[in-house]
Amino acid sequence: MVTTELRCFKHNTPTQLSCAQCERPCCTRCLVWTEVGQKCTTCVPHRSSKRGVGRLVAAVLLLTGLVAAGVGVTKLGSTRSKPLPAENASLRTAKLGQPVSDGGLTFVVHRFDCPLDLTTVDNPLPPATGRYCRLDLEATNSGKLPATFSTRAQMLLDAQRRRFAADPVATAIFHAKEGDAFTSFTVQTMNPGADLRMSIVYDIPAGAAPTKAELHSGATLGVTVTLTP
Repeated sequence: MVTTELRCFKHNTPTQLSCAQCERPCCTRCLVWTEVGQKCTTCVPHRSSKRGVGRLVAAVLLLTGLVAAGVGVTKLGSTRSKPLPAENASLRTAKLGQPVSDGGLTFVVHRFDCPLDLTTVDNPLPPATGRYCRLDLEATNSGKLPATFSTRAQMLLDAQRRRFAADPVATAIFHAKEGDAFTSFTVQTMNPGADLRMSIVYDIPAGAAPTKAELHSGATLGVTVTLTP
């Protein structure tokens, strides 16, 4: 006796099942159990939407379970960085006389005079538009690679977070020696172990009161030094 092998009308896989309504052969993936027997998805078209709703409900339940278990869930397409430990945050600030590092440079602010006593300046400075302030600092390359120091990158900050840049002419005149007036205001490449000491002069508005210095080793986020006791 010759037996004809039944195959699913949709997936062409061998099967012994069929739809109770259209009687076409169906595999288990194509059959839906109903109150009146098993039917194919073509005869019960609304089943696909129910299946989608079921998957959504299952996903919601799974997500709820993950949250309840303490598993962190973030939005798709976003990244969340871990907050810096409290001890690391303290390394970005210092007081007068304390070392603080940024990039490959370690800074120490030794002195801050504001306003600057002009009688202590050997070379006469031009009249300030506001008032002069003086920042004495030391920069040391404490890393293993060359680092960049720029006088222009060292800022003063007041309580309103306003930034004040150095005065290039006043700084150069302050350091003027034997005609070499502007070497103190250049961008300098410092090799590992190199040390630089200098005074930076600022011309700030008369009403401004700097409270911090913001120091940078190149294009960095910088570190701050508190200038007030």
